[in-house]
Amino acid sequence: MASCPHSMDGSADCFCPATVLMRLQICLTARKRLQERISSLEDNLNHKKSLLESHKFDARTYDDALKKCIEDRAALAAKCARMENDMMKLTMPCEELAKTDGSMSTEQLKNSNKEKEMIASASIQLDNLRENKFLD
Repeated sequence: MASCPHSMDGSADCFCPATVLMRLQICLTARKRLQERISSLEDNLNHKKSLLESHKFDARTYDDALKKCIEDRAALAAKCARMENDMMKLTMPCEELAKTDGSMSTEQLKNSNKEKEMIASASIQLDNLRENKFLD
């Protein structure tokens, strides 16, 4: 650094007003840049905090929805198991009935046919009586 013309001893440490003003201007400019940088970093931090809160809220929402889905799935599985159990209970008598119907003896079939004939005959007789106005 050149010596200051106002310095008596010609040393490099010049405290003349022009140098001090220049140094002050440099410091003020640097300080302004630092304040702008701090402000920018604070804005960025606030934005990140806002995003973090939003993501936390979303995570809680998804967590609640996932828990509900798991509970619904368990309830549905239990209901399905009950329905399968009920179906098995209902299927067993049907299978037994099918076996019984398939294994009806000839005599049982004859008796069944006789009963049907008797019912048909009674129905015809009833119709005849109605036509003749004996029953009304």
